[in-house]
Amino acid sequence: MRISNEELRRIAQYGGTQTKQEEGRMVTESVVPIGESVVSALESRDMKMIGETLAQIPDIREQIVASLKERIESGTYHVSGEQIAEMMVRRALADRMR
Repeated sequence: MRISNEELRRIAQYGGTQTKQEEGRMVTESVVPIGESVVSALESRDMKMIGETLAQIPDIREQIVASLKERIESGTYHVSGEQIAEMMVRRALADRMR
């Protein structure tokens, strides 16, 4: 189970108990407050790990490029204008989220 950063902040700020339904029954858990520095350390560690993982992914995926090139040259690669437009919109939305 993953705990979101927002949940960590809430726990760090308030502490106390939390009641939730689990497998058809109510369960109460103790919540121990932790400091903001712990939350920041967790976020920093996660960001570092994500950055390292992304750095390992090549900018150009040669295998995919080779496959597409082969399909284009053999005449078996067909993309409609609608598919191109959809991907352009998806890319624009994804870029806005960054």
